[in-house]
Amino acid sequence: FYFGSGEEKDSVIENFTIKNGKKDGASYPDSTGGAILCENNSSPAIVNCAFSGNSANWSGGAIYCENSSSGPTVTNCTFSGNSANGDGGAISCWSYSSPTLSNCTFSGNSANGDGGAIYCVFSDLSITGCTFSGNGVVDYGGAIYCWESSLVLTNCAFSGNSANGDGGAVYCKSCTSSIVNCTFSANRANWFGGAIECYSNGSVILNNCILWGNLAGIGGDEIYISDSGSSCTLNSCCVDNTGYGGQRRNITENNCIYDDPQFVDTANGDYHLKDVSPCIDAGDNSLVPSAVNKDLGGDDRVVDGDNDGNAVVDIGAYEYQLSLQITATTLPDGEEGVSYPTTTLNATGGTPPYTWSVSGLPSGLTWSQVGDAVEISGTPASGTAGTHDVDVTVSDSSSPTQSVSVTLQLVVNPAGSGTTWYVDGINGSDSNGGSSWSDAFATIGKALSVAGDYDLVLVADATYNETDLNFNGKKIYLKGVDHNNAGQRPVIDCQGKGRAFYFGSGETKDSVVDNFTIKNGVVFDDGGALYCCDDSSPTITNCTFSGNSAGCGGAIYCCDNSSPTITNCTFSGNSAGYGAAIYCNSFSRATVIDCVFSDNSAWDGSAIYCYDKSRLTLVGCAFSGNKANNDGGAIYCDCRSPSITGCTFSHNSATRYGGAIYCYSSSRATVTNCTFSSNSAFWGGAICCFASSPILTNCLFSGNSVTGVTFSYGGAICCEFGNPRIKNCTFSGNSAGDGGAIYCFDNSTMILDNCILWGDSAGSSGNEIYIDATSSCTLNFCCVENKGYGGGGSIDDTNNCISADPQFVDPKNGDFHLESTSPCIDTGENSLVPSGVDKDLNGKQRTVDGNNDGKAIVDIGAYEYQP
Repeated sequence: FYFGSGEEKDSVIENFTIKNGKKDGASYPDSTGGAILCENNSSPAIVNCAFSGNSANWSGGAIYCENSSSGPTVTNCTFSGNSANGDGGAISCWSYSSPTLSNCTFSGNSANGDGGAIYCVFSDLSITGCTFSGNGVVDYGGAIYCWESSLVLTNCAFSGNSANGDGGAVYCKSCTSSIVNCTFSANRANWFGGAIECYSNGSVILNNCILWGNLAGIGGDEIYISDSGSSCTLNSCCVDNTGYGGQRRNITENNCIYDDPQFVDTANGDYHLKDVSPCIDAGDNSLVPSAVNKDLGGDDRVVDGDNDGNAVVDIGAYEYQLSLQITATTLPDGEEGVSYPTTTLNATGGTPPYTWSVSGLPSGLTWSQVGDAVEISGTPASGTAGTHDVDVTVSDSSSPTQSVSVTLQLVVNPAGSGTTWYVDGINGSDSNGGSSWSDAFATIGKALSVAGDYDLVLVADATYNETDLNFNGKKIYLKGVDHNNAGQRPVIDCQGKGRAFYFGSGETKDSVVDNFTIKNGVVFDDGGALYCCDDSSPTITNCTFSGNSAGCGGAIYCCDNSSPTITNCTFSGNSAGYGAAIYCNSFSRATVIDCVFSDNSAWDGSAIYCYDKSRLTLVGCAFSGNKANNDGGAIYCDCRSPSITGCTFSHNSATRYGGAIYCYSSSRATVTNCTFSSNSAFWGGAICCFASSPILTNCLFSGNSVTGVTFSYGGAICCEFGNPRIKNCTFSGNSAGDGGAIYCFDNSTMILDNCILWGDSAGSSGNEIYIDATSSCTLNFCCVENKGYGGGGSIDDTNNCISADPQFVDPKNGDFHLESTSPCIDTGENSLVPSGVDKDLNGKQRTVDGNNDGKAIVDIGAYEYQP
């Protein structure tokens, strides 16, 4: 496009992709504005457009504007991969032009001169709500270069920009700059000014800004003032003040803080603030321009982020938003045939008005939305006694919409039942009646002996030295509460004299243990803290198990068709011969959800041991620092078909096989959406499988290793006489003597579909894969460094595999997402994705059109690129 006839804002370009424009002439105008040239007092409007791959021999790879009244308005546009042989990889402003940019994104633009994204000379430039990431320049100003100009930046974020010279993000030469509520992080200059440099009487005023984690090769990681005529003033900013360089005396600070701003996820480019950030409500409202009422993310700019009743602006580009949440955590009990107390559920955070939905209510109860709340009312019908899982969802009116769901348990007691009993180990007495806190029992055992079906036993925070507590088949809800001291909960300390609980009378999910610390249970047989057998299926929730020990199941032992449900529990410092936290045996079926296992130790299976046709379901659990003296640093599987979904395994270890998981003897584990990092063993740093056929999908293996000096096999996976199937997994940074990522021997057959194997290492042979002469490996639609093969076995990579750098975002810092230029985008095979798998490791849609060619094809690797 050419604008040179005095066009004004009513001349509009809207909703176009403009790519591969090229102006390669030797002089103006044929060397400027690869996509658009704007001159002679022209000021068009450019809206909702995408500029990519445009170039200019001199200046303005995408847009060049010149002359005093040339002031294009650019709104909601993206600039990616544009370049200039001279200045301004995306945009160049010359000779008193005055462009206005709002809500735009600049990424991956470059210039061989100055201004990787924008070059501005003798002009007035106003930029609001824009992001600059991954732009680069040979000389000065990785994102923006300003000379003899006026620059105004509001609500902008600069990250990952770089300059071979000075000013990793912004370079100000003889210009006046006003920068408000902007964030600068992870920008780099090889010389001076990792984020900002001021030169030749340049002046910068920073209000409510964050400058943190930028880097300069010589001086001034955050800010560099190069001469005595230049200056920088920071008002209510968060800055690493050890990163000042040059004329430091010309840097003035007012009401600044110097603490880590606590970004949400810098490795993945998320510069929102965590709820613990010191930048929340720490800015100055008077410094926010009157017309600015939204932040970079489109959320309200000034909110009460610390919930103290005062709405104060945050420091940085993003305003912390109290997340949408449902305030209710419990529902009152009901009784058959008795009117249920009208119960109101409320939400906070997000953007009202709210929209609700409720399901799972027992017959006789209904719900209705009243304003922004929900009311539950009615009378539970006969036959509804039991525990009901009520699913509650609320959505707000933000764009995009926030939505949150919770499952609340509603207990309906049989007609005429439902007594509440009270236990207080400090102030109670077993000679009392247990009918109130003033009449409380002293022991849990006493309360359990008198309670009946659907009774509630409330236990005050205190220490209870009790063992062998028994529900005797009754449907009792045993709940710890903070009656004596706020925030505390009851502790059952067995003092090494036995276990805390015994379930062996057919208890159901309505037998509940909630909110206890259970410690120092010691038995010489099984179940140091809790024993579950004979068709018993209690619910254990919100509990901590520590310092318990047994022969099998240091904390919990399950056998004989028992099916416990264990949710939101922590297992730490337990020990056993087998299964320091949980042992599953004899057709038991344990379901473990959102639990944490850390620093447990055992001979085999230092967190969990599954044996003898037991079935295990694990969802959303974290395993770290567990140590096995033999096999299975976290989990030992010698059972039917354990299901492991959404779990993390880090820094677990085994002296022999399987730093995280050992699969043995026909175990067919299904492992989906899990991450394995920094686990170690003698064979199989993360997983070792013997005569078993695990199925791994959407998993990441990084930094796992084997520890032996010789005969150390499989940095991530070692397979002996097994047949694993691995789909959409990523292997990188794993190490071993042989088989940096994978080692197969002794008649093993491995199939890898849509996988990445890149950057693993082996001291002897097979950086990526080692297959011995008796085994085989087939790779379909994989990205693999095919120079990294070892062993004498068959490795078939002829089915649409590629051998090119997958271009991870930041592998050194553990970010194995794909760059937009990755050859792995849309190069997998959809038919190889297991049915029912519609999300990647991040929970994002699994198969999308990543290269915008109109066809949704799965990516190679654990993460799907999201355009």
